[in-house]
Amino acid sequence: MKKFKMPTSFTVLFLIIIVVAALTWAIPAGKYKTTELHGRNVSVPGTYQVVEATPQGIWDIIAAPVRGIVGSGDTEGS
Repeated sequence: MKKFKMPTSFTVLFLIIIVVAALTWAIPAGKYKTTELHGRNVSVPGTYQVVEATPQGIWDIIAAPVRGIVGSGDTEGS
């Protein structure tokens, strides 16, 4: 019998990226209006509205680790 070998951390992170990218195809996109309360932005109940979905593709999955480290035009890197 072959002993179970734990996958590397890179394998686990890549699998998480794939699952989350697949969920962008299944879960409808939406947002709440926000307001500032005690220095924090909080969601306003009852203001949910559906927005246009941006499902992630193969290139987004491949580029996700790089964007996480380096950043992109929308976000800062680590």
